[in-house]
Amino acid sequence: MQNGSLEVFANGVYKLNSKEKGPEVISFENKLLYRFMDHLYVEKENLEDLTSDEVSDLCRARASYPVLIDEANSSVKKNFKEFIHRKNPQCIFEIGAGESPLLDCVDTKVSYAVCDADASLLDKEKKGLVFHNFSFESPNIPFGDNYFDLVVAVFVLHFQFYEVQIKELARCIADDGVFLANIYRRKESGRVGLVQKFEQYGFYVFRLEDPQELCKNHEYWVIGKKEKNVESDVALFKSILT
Repeated sequence: MQNGSLEVFANGVYKLNSKEKGPEVISFENKLLYRFMDHLYVEKENLEDLTSDEVSDLCRARASYPVLIDEANSSVKKNFKEFIHRKNPQCIFEIGAGESPLLDCVDTKVSYAVCDADASLLDKEKKGLVFHNFSFESPNIPFGDNYFDLVVAVFVLHFQFYEVQIKELARCIADDGVFLANIYRRKESGRVGLVQKFEQYGFYVFRLEDPQELCKNHEYWVIGKKEKNVESDVALFKSILT
């Protein structure tokens, strides 16, 4: 179904057929649509208000049209990869890896686990990795306590992130481990509320404004159990951004 340059990809998800980045808001069939990245649109202004099915449809659309993924996504991944290179963690967990996991290849000495809430990816192997379910319905992951040195999430925290998931991360992230994520398209009250949920489970959260301004209201979050470790990781990540 099409209307001019706008195409319906799935229920509530639309693709703009244009070489140029679309406007932030588009009127379509008497309703407002809000841009996600450069060419995809959804019906809800705040991404944390999307249902799990809507999130899956949106992420599937993003995976179906990789050429539409803007430079911000590539730049964030580059920054995260550099952080991994410098920090050299031994056990890594990626949330929302989708069709394009952050790491193309991993040293056999490094444990690299990936997860996604999209049921179409679960139990499938990609690049030798098995996807685990990590969602509101299935928050438990098959790893021991204090297992992960590093957890990463690229363009995930603007969606709904549930308390049961945070509780599970509190269990499986090492005491000196770190959770590195980026966030945008989430209203300030939603960001504050999410920070408070992490703090309830003993995490320290440092919100770092993106000096590169890759996209609107873009931040990096450095999250950990020990304040001194978080401060050290923040300093390391700042050195990558400058």
